[in-house]
Amino acid sequence: MKSGDYYVVLLHDHSEFLEECACLINKQWKRSLSARIQSLEKSYKDLPNSLLLIENINGTKKVIGHSRLSRVLEDPSGCWIGSVVIDVEKRNKGYGKYLMQKSEEYAK
Repeated sequence: MKSGDYYVVLLHDHSEFLEECACLINKQWKRSLSARIQSLEKSYKDLPNSLLLIENINGTKKVIGHSRLSRVLEDPSGCWIGSVVIDVEKRNKGYGKYLMQKSEEYAK
């Protein structure tokens, strides 16, 4: 994992990654692609939203991670981080830790 080869974006700002993100999540948790896309389209600047970990290799961008931030109904200042997934080929290399750190920073 090299710094600068990857970065985190909000899905609602980068809809070009919508289907790729849905496919990544579906590799971990099976669901129809159209249902997954419909769920992801509910990502907003405010909660709920989805953060994507993007890998950029020689200008080729690929979604390698996802986390979803949602409101905690009982706690207006609270946030739930869920649906955290890293591409199988990228696991155990620090990407999950990086995505969780960025998710926590965003939640604050």
